[in-house]
Amino acid sequence: MKITRIALLLFLGILLVSGFACGGNGELAPTPTHTATPTHTPTPTPTPTPIFQLSPLTISPAEAVSGQMVSISTTLSNAGGAGTYPAELEINGAVVDAKDVTVPSGGSTIVTFYVTRDEPGTYNVQLGDRRGSFTVAHPPLNVMLDHVGVKYDHNLDGPGDIYLLVLIDDGENEVTYSIPLEGQPGMEISDYNTERVDRSVFTTGSVGDYFKIAVLAYHHIEPGFQGWWIIGTLADYFFGLGGLGTLLGQTIDSINAQAPEYEYVGSYQGLWSDYDSWGIGEHNCVGEDDLRLWFRVWSDSPQQTVSHPAMGLPNVVIQNTDIPPEWPVSYWNGLWWTNSRTNTITLRNWESHPVDVRVETVSSFYPDDVYTWSVTVPAYGTEEIKYKIVYHPEGVRTITVNLFFRNDELDSWSQEVLVTP
Repeated sequence: MKITRIALLLFLGILLVSGFACGGNGELAPTPTHTATPTHTPTPTPTPTPIFQLSPLTISPAEAVSGQMVSISTTLSNAGGAGTYPAELEINGAVVDAKDVTVPSGGSTIVTFYVTRDEPGTYNVQLGDRRGSFTVAHPPLNVMLDHVGVKYDHNLDGPGDIYLLVLIDDGENEVTYSIPLEGQPGMEISDYNTERVDRSVFTTGSVGDYFKIAVLAYHHIEPGFQGWWIIGTLADYFFGLGGLGTLLGQTIDSINAQAPEYEYVGSYQGLWSDYDSWGIGEHNCVGEDDLRLWFRVWSDSPQQTVSHPAMGLPNVVIQNTDIPPEWPVSYWNGLWWTNSRTNTITLRNWESHPVDVRVETVSSFYPDDVYTWSVTVPAYGTEEIKYKIVYHPEGVRTITVNLFFRNDELDSWSQEVLVTP
């Protein structure tokens, strides 16, 4: 009975639900639809475009010397939005450097490039819409001859009259110079001595592609100087052929043949370019044969000169002595000392010219007795000095030999001798 009621209730429930779903006439009612609310998408704000502007170029220095750094700068302003400016530096139409520069909106920054150029000329610069130029020239050059010295003055009767012929060429300027000037007496310089000159021999506002100098020294037998024809001859060689070179010897031989009153002393040659800074600096004790020079080359600030240059000393030595290590004592026979011995000192000269020297000997036999000789040692040769020593009294004695050039000691030798009874 309970089951029948339950089934009936379920049937009524199904009918009730079907009625709600189908409407009054039992047909299905349409399912209601829901319309979505439209979403609003904001329009994006456009990014401001950068507006770049370059100030006129600042080029420093506008007139540079070879190898000097040149700065090229401009102020980059941005009146628009933040952005990056591709800066390119052009020189003579070719891009030589580039960089990206970021500038904030309304900001500015300085853009700088650095360049160096070695070749003289005018260089046209462009950075963006800005143009400019700079020039490059070789540096100014000055030459001061401070001192001259000779190893051998080529005069046997005293200091020689020395004359200098100076020839200078830098590709744009040619200079010939005589020291002393024509008609003036020469510089009296003795062996291994120097003479102060203090003479400016060359100056230019812009040196050429190279710089070369040649100096020749001559001894003149007769007083006065009449050698301008020599300068002209050497200048032809020097300027026309780029240097004295192998013709130097031929020129010297020609001069000696045509004018025997002139005698060659020595020479110097130098050649520089921008690769070695045109020889800027000090040149001390330079030269060939018997000539030595002290000169300075500078561009802006002069080098400091040498106050009292030294020529050095000749290469002369004590080569040998024949003093024995042991010798019997000499004795007095009532009239003189007997058994004395003659010793020999041999001097060697390694120079290409004769050298006058002084030799002193002293021994502990008679310490108060100093023997002195003045001799001339020939070029590349030897000279012997013979002297007698009385070996008395007995015992160990010392013999010393000193070799001098003027007042400077060149060499010294010392030996002990055992004097036996």
